[in-house]
Amino acid sequence: MPISSELDAPYARGYMLGLGEDFVDVTGISASSVFGNGNLVSTPRDLVVFYRALARGEVVSPALLPAMMSLDPAVSETHYGMGLWRFDDELPPCGTFVGHDGASPGYDGTAFTRLDGERQYAVWTNSLAPGDLVGDEQAQSAYRELVIAAACN
Repeated sequence: MPISSELDAPYARGYMLGLGEDFVDVTGISASSVFGNGNLVSTPRDLVVFYRALARGEVVSPALLPAMMSLDPAVSETHYGMGLWRFDDELPPCGTFVGHDGASPGYDGTAFTRLDGERQYAVWTNSLAPGDLVGDEQAQSAYRELVIAAACN
């Protein structure tokens, strides 16, 4: 969990669309600017390994796992539970997946596992924040297809 903009190699470079059509390398912006919301540096592989272990009951006790995977009834109209997003046959349309997304300038990542722990996916893009609809409909469609292929095939 770095507190400066220095990253240990290897790492992905982050880019954002600047003024006009130029891309700006924002790799040097410290992740500490979002502290607990994005300051933990990991790889997509780290996250799929973590979520696989979580779904298989290897992170929290099997007795507590159903509570963690349940949606919070106090938070209406969302898919959020105890630190996890949950999607039932939505995107992706092939089972119930739990996980999380996150972003910092130049990076947007999402990592999820199917509840049975048999399928995980992680997708990283260059973007300012989760939910950004950067790009045209064709780019957004390609992103949805990528998530479906990663999760369901």
